Amino acid sequence: MNKFTVLSLVACLSLLAAKASHSQDTTFTITADGKVGIGLTMPKTHLHVKGDFLIDTEKGVFIFQHMGMKKGWAFSTKIAGEILQLGPADNLMTQSPIFYFHRKGLGIGRYDTSAALSVKGNINVTGWVDSVDVSELQNEVRKHRARYWAFTDLNEGAGNVGDNWTPLPVNSAINLIQKKYDETRIEVFVHTRIAVASITGSGVVFQVRLSGKEAKWQTFGSLISAPGDEYVSFTAVFDDLPAGNYNVEIWAKAVPAGETATGITVDPAGFRGGILVKETY
Repeated sequence: MNKFTVLSLVACLSLLAAKASHSQDTTFTITADGKVGIGLTMPKTHLHVKGDFLIDTEKGVFIFQHMGMKKGWAFSTKIAGEILQLGPADNLMTQSPIFYFHRKGLGIGRYDTSAALSVKGNINVTGWVDSVDVSELQNEVRKHRARYWAFTDLNEGAGNVGDNWTPLPVNSAINLIQKKYDETRIEVFVHTRIAVASITGSGVVFQVRLSGKEAKWQTFGSLISAPGDEYVSFTAVFDDLPAGNYNVEIWAKAVPAGETATGITVDPAGFRGGILVKETY
């Protein structure tokens, strides 16, 4: 990779100056105090160019560096000149670029040549932001709308529980969800009829889990008499699950400690009880 520093550039210009002096080319000038002029005879700075300035390189890097502190910034190109990169360069060694300039806009920390602005990382804004075209934001929101699953016909037979949480039989053919994103939360709403054949204690309580995982926030359902069946409702919110597949499960336990409940059937006789699951932001 070619690297151009101010010193190497001046060296190249010195060679050109010698050639220019030999050919009496007055469009290239080096003054007595070391100023270099291209296209003019009286340069006002160390390098003074009148007209266009072209660096033709596929992999070159142009580095501006404070030689004493050995810190600076580097310009380079990417994708055959489609992107101009700007990033730190310490001791003439380029680091990962920070800014990416392309024909449609700017990237910070990343680039997307189809977007006017793409950013990787946090944005800290002080003050008002006016004249914002929100169409791209709206499109992004539409892509990430909430997703739903609804399960009915839950009956898979009867189960028995003691005073420890135990999964109940639920139709395993229909209770799978596919969580799409890591950052979303899952909300589960259960409203179904549940039958119980016998209870030895004061009742039986119910909760919903995802593949055995208990929710951080939840409400419980309960039945306190048997035999019989009633509609029971309970909910759960999971905010820390990674993307992946999960089974929606109904768990139960008898209360108080040492008691049992038998013949527990979810959605007996096809009463069309249901589970509603929502992936949301």
